Amino acid sequence: MSSYQPGGRGRFKPRVTEYFGYVLDIFEDERVIKTYEVKGGRRVERRTLIRGRIGQVIGDQHFVLFEVLFTPDAKVDVMDKVYIGPGKPKANVEMIIQRIDYGDLTEMAKTRLEEVVKKIVVENEGRWVQFFNTAGPVTPKLHALELLPHIGKKKMWTIVKERDAKPFESFKDIEERTGIDPVKALCGRIMEELMNDEKYYLFVYKRREEKP
Repeated sequence: MSSYQPGGRGRFKPRVTEYFGYVLDIFEDERVIKTYEVKGGRRVERRTLIRGRIGQVIGDQHFVLFEVLFTPDAKVDVMDKVYIGPGKPKANVEMIIQRIDYGDLTEMAKTRLEEVVKKIVVENEGRWVQFFNTAGPVTPKLHALELLPHIGKKKMWTIVKERDAKPFESFKDIEERTGIDPVKALCGRIMEELMNDEKYYLFVYKRREEKP
């Protein structure tokens, strides 16, 4: 049986790429960014001041938090989905300024975060149903499903027995056969991983040494 591979301790996973993200907040501000160029065989750091409409955005695949600079004519609002992936042009985003952590979010962004996380989960139902169908052990004594809020050994074995009998087909199917609200459980775990320093990361990409 195939097994979903969680992120382990979540600190040394390979680099990931976010292609789309949801806007949590927009505000006028300025930032100092670092750029580098090679002169005379040496790497020289430059600091540049940028000003404009800054957005705080969460990626829809790995839940990475970013600050971006919007283009002057960007027609974008909070809760909108924007392209933040590699290459140019990006329709509304002029540049990715930096990666940020939960503590760097504005209070407004924090109030919207759980709503946006739920939106991401609901809009990608197939991905999350697959998690319930394939999640495996994190350690010999701990199953990935047990990391979801309010799921202990008993609930975990209920899920495993049900999926072994027949793979889950939808969120509704999971809830009807196990009594567990999968959206609530998934969102709860994602929020924990975003807000806290967890030992194991199932869904959120965090790599402390990459933070600016």
